[in-house]
Amino acid sequence: MYRAPELLHRYAPTKAADVWSMGVTALEVFTAIQNINDDTLLHVAAYLGRTDIVKLVNNCLLNTADLYRLMRIQNRDGNTPLGCGLVEENTETVKVILNCFPASDMSKVISIPSNNGNTVLSLVAQYGPMDLVKLCVDIIPPEELYAQLLVTDDDGDTVIHCAAYGNQSEAAVYLLDKLTENKLEKYLK
Repeated sequence: MYRAPELLHRYAPTKAADVWSMGVTALEVFTAIQNINDDTLLHVAAYLGRTDIVKLVNNCLLNTADLYRLMRIQNRDGNTPLGCGLVEENTETVKVILNCFPASDMSKVISIPSNNGNTVLSLVAQYGPMDLVKLCVDIIPPEELYAQLLVTDDDGDTVIHCAAYGNQSEAAVYLLDKLTENKLEKYLK
């Protein structure tokens, strides 16, 4: 249960404060409900490019841990809301999702593989514009980036393969440049 702002400031409780607390609690419950495809409200908002809904949920959930939990929920295909937005190429919605909470938490969401082994980084390399590729790479700590670039999906494709499949040569070159010479040799073997 959440406390209304006036209660946090030690004002006398009112019916309005109770309504506010119940509303926020209801929002948290309803946003976690999954439909027949295991999509939550955030999955559907990301699919449809409804940035306004993502912002509303982000602004209403005062607890970052609750938002983090919602962002990690995977649908039937194993996609998080972020992955859903990328597959549908809803760039603005994806940017809002990426900026919902600290990079350290978001880097954990980026690394969640879908059912076929694709991570957010492989999806953004294949479908996303260059500014999203850079935004995702900047979120991932440098010590984890090498491992993320070497993750393979069920077909054995790495992030750079995905960029090539998406005809994203600029993304492929950018990602290769992020690898050090030593890591590049290991990657190309």
